Amino acid sequence: MEIINRSNQLSPFIIRHSLIFRRNQPCQNRSSPPPLRDLFKFPFQSDNWRNNFIVGTVLILASFWIPIIPLIFVFGYLAPIMRQGIEGQDLALPPWTDWGRLGQDGSRMLLVGVTYLLPSLIIFIGGFLLYFATFMAFPFMMGSSGPDLESGEGLGLFLTLIFGGL
Repeated sequence: MEIINRSNQLSPFIIRHSLIFRRNQPCQNRSSPPPLRDLFKFPFQSDNWRNNFIVGTVLILASFWIPIIPLIFVFGYLAPIMRQGIEGQDLALPPWTDWGRLGQDGSRMLLVGVTYLLPSLIIFIGGFLLYFATFMAFPFMMGSSGPDLESGEGLGLFLTLIFGGL
């Protein structure tokens, strides 16, 4: 299977099996999105929607006590629904039966989500560490005797403690 042929164009395999947009024109296998009303109603149209809802709710509530593992299965449950939407099929809730497949799909989705989150997480942690380091260094910058509270030198420390987290 050749992805790029010698003339630097995409091979027919990639064009047939992907959702590539070219100059605001969707590919042939992309249909128009369903109406918003249908998207909100489809979870309740299957015969087994109550059981699906209960299992999903229990897993989400369990994620408060067991941190990530239940959410992996919830993400895996969402993967086939997203596939149906991307491929233009009618949306239907899958059953909670193939736990191995749900775990595999959920792990992949978690990995992709963490990968996309990583740059902003690095910036956030770097900013927090910078804030924490300056906050911890502030008393050392005041001198060895500490702030003289009678003359108002401790006002900066007080304002940092009060408004530093904003």
